[in-house]
Amino acid sequence: MNRLAACVVLAASIAIPGCADLRPITAADVLDYASKPYDKGSHGAPRQVLGSLNEVAVVVEFVCSDLCPMNTVRIIHLDVETGERCADAGGVERTVIVPVAITSREKSFCFPEVLAQNWSTYIR
Repeated sequence: MNRLAACVVLAASIAIPGCADLRPITAADVLDYASKPYDKGSHGAPRQVLGSLNEVAVVVEFVCSDLCPMNTVRIIHLDVETGERCADAGGVERTVIVPVAITSREKSFCFPEVLAQNWSTYIR
């Protein structure tokens, strides 16, 4: 397990009251994590915290439905507050297809800018 993956597991196991308490990560850390394949069958908790990128929490969600684990989608996004604009948090809003029951639908997320700029290397 690489160091960043270990931190994800550790961060997911701790109750984190605020972003100031999160481990700072860089855009390069986010891109490195997002560019590595993952085992869809053993992704762990459905929501994990990578750390804080520019004082905004970076969250990883493993979205799955009836056809788990083969249709699992890994969504790495900024955890923006309700009513906050994605761009104000340093992100780019994108719509992706996620599994829902036996079908799928489009859902918008606030992705870190580094992922939007390197979309082809992001392994969802």
